[in-house]
Amino acid sequence: MTNCCYIKTLATALLLFTAVASKAQLSHLFAGSVEPTLALESNFSKLLSRQVQFSGYGLGFNWESGLSLGLVYYHMGSKVITPKYSQPAGAEWRLYMNYISLLTKYNLLNQNNWLIDAQLGNGWGKVNLKDNKIQKDKYNVYVCEPAVNAQYNILNWLGLYSQLGFRLAVPGGPLTLRDYSSLKFNIGFTIIPIPFYHAVKNNTLFE
Repeated sequence: MTNCCYIKTLATALLLFTAVASKAQLSHLFAGSVEPTLALESNFSKLLSRQVQFSGYGLGFNWESGLSLGLVYYHMGSKVITPKYSQPAGAEWRLYMNYISLLTKYNLLNQNNWLIDAQLGNGWGKVNLKDNKIQKDKYNVYVCEPAVNAQYNILNWLGLYSQLGFRLAVPGGPLTLRDYSSLKFNIGFTIIPIPFYHAVKNNTLFE
């Protein structure tokens, strides 16, 4: 099966699953109050068998039911030089990767300042190959990332979290699943804007 077929099959299956689950639980999941959140994260994984680091910046919403939805932009900060997909033979192009992911989370545990949730991310992005900043090649990439998160709320507006997950990346062109798929470990902060605003306004930021 080609990479293109993988992308279409995975995307169709996930859309169907989401549609069925949403129809059954929609009224319950979106009931109650909703709270916006901001996310700043740094995750570590492998790409082309090399250790790499991605930075993530996102905005999300938490519902009282335990459901969370958000969008996160990921950008690879590590420098990756590869001869594998470079032309002609002997050339070494630099690889860049970035994508936007729709994250869906559901709380498994929420008590005593601890929050544990299951997460599924679905994203689309680009892989670029450049030679001295000159564009040589580019491909689309689909990213599916199941994960489990553990968060501890240090303050009522600030949480520190870690994540263990897997990145299934399905690139176009000659790039392969094996090159881009990897276990991943995240660490980051979650900022809850409304409590943060009130803490700043009342001068109780660290209380």
